Amino acid sequence: MAETHLRSIRYQRGETQRDVANAIGCTQQCVYYWENAIVRPRPRFAKKLSDHFARPIAELLAPNETTTQKGGRPRSSSSIESA
Repeated sequence: MAETHLRSIRYQRGETQRDVANAIGCTQQCVYYWENAIVRPRPRFAKKLSDHFARPIAELLAPNETTTQKGGRPRSSSSIESA
């Protein structure tokens, strides 16, 4: 599953998906979908994400070079087979 930088940036800040959801007024499930590139946020939530993380939305939603292993910890893409 593809991931976005949103997840790694959220980890760096020590926030949960629920923390982000509460901060911007959406559900935890929305944050999950955005982090896993299942759907893109609507413009109003994209703006709120950008403001919350103080980063451009293009950076937050860019594909991440890591994927997640069990336990929700990022791991290097070098250990993942290409799709």
